[in-house]
Amino acid sequence: CPWCRKFENRTLKSPLIQPRLNKELITLVVDSKFDVDTFPEKFRTKYTPYVFFINPKDESILTKSVGYAKKQEFTKIITNSQVLYKKSK
Repeated sequence: CPWCRKFENRTLKSPLIQPRLNKELITLVVDSKFDVDTFPEKFRTKYTPYVFFINPKDESILTKSVGYAKKQEFTKIITNSQVLYKKSK
């Protein structure tokens, strides 16, 4: 989808975001056309791009991002997810 490509190229590959994805998070890219049946219902969606930040302890959703997000906006979402995760420990 065009919005997914834009999100990948402008946001995820950004020097602001890339180091955080590689060092602070575990990332997984899912193609909803092909992978939808392999994930629990709460992670299935028809919207793209759709990013979940998940608590590894109980698989609860900490935060989510729907649609194209600019670098600065996505940085805030990552930070917020990390704060929520630390509070859950």
